[in-house]
Amino acid sequence: MQRIARGAVIAALIMSTSAAGAADFPQPLPEEPVPTVLELPERYPDSWVFVHDLHFNSLPDGRAAIVDVGAEHSHVRGQIPVAQFGNILPSTTRGEIYVGETFLSRLTRGERTDVITIWDTKTLAPKDEIVLPGGKRGLFVTLRNSLQLTNDEKWALVFNFTPGSSVTVVDLESRKILSDIDLPGCSLVYPTGPRGFTSLCADPRPARIAGAGAGTWSWRRRRPDRTADHGQSAGSRRPDAVRLLALLRDRRFSVQLLRRHGEQLPAGDRNVADHLDRYVPEPRRQSRLYHQL
Repeated sequence: MQRIARGAVIAALIMSTSAAGAADFPQPLPEEPVPTVLELPERYPDSWVFVHDLHFNSLPDGRAAIVDVGAEHSHVRGQIPVAQFGNILPSTTRGEIYVGETFLSRLTRGERTDVITIWDTKTLAPKDEIVLPGGKRGLFVTLRNSLQLTNDEKWALVFNFTPGSSVTVVDLESRKILSDIDLPGCSLVYPTGPRGFTSLCADPRPARIAGAGAGTWSWRRRRPDRTADHGQSAGSRRPDAVRLLALLRDRRFSVQLLRRHGEQLPAGDRNVADHLDRYVPEPRRQSRLYHQL
């Protein structure tokens, strides 16, 4: 009997506590639909930025967050995947976000597929996908000029690196590949003109490529400025390192020079000249090269 009485007292206490809680919160919270998806504006405010996370611990899981840096709370507005050293490029006129991505059929191995994934700016849902040919999209750590737009944002320029360099031109309206342009010795794309781009080259003339129409391109290289190599007056002497390179630009010498004596290069022209004399072929060798600088 004592146990029954004790249980009744405990039950009464629990019921009174529940009643007190119900009195404090008379209206239950409404049920929320799951998931809850809100739409973003088609044109993002100036305070919204894309924060690209390459996710080095798992490169296939890279992502980009859309962050409102001017908000007092709820800064993160949304997020989209940007896989495997991806590039992200929002359009300013078409309500789309373009993402260059690379996928492997077995996640870390297998057949490679390069694509441009097209995302809707309002819903952040994928709208379409354009497969890039050749599996040669350049994989870099967030290089802005490896994916660019031209021709009033109708064409995308995708920089490829195998290590042979080229550019794939993509028609974003028809979702088709227009052409591949070889860029020997050049890197990245810098939109110039209504339908063209410039690429930085190693010789060091930049390449200027202009599109006359679908699949038709003209290639032009700017002549280098040779005035810096000749006709220097005594009052406009160049730095020693530049004059040394200018004097030796047509000569060839062993790569071992750089490996064996690289640590002595900052020591001055005297040491550098001695080592260069040692490796320049006999017909072109000049004693104590630094005397001519």
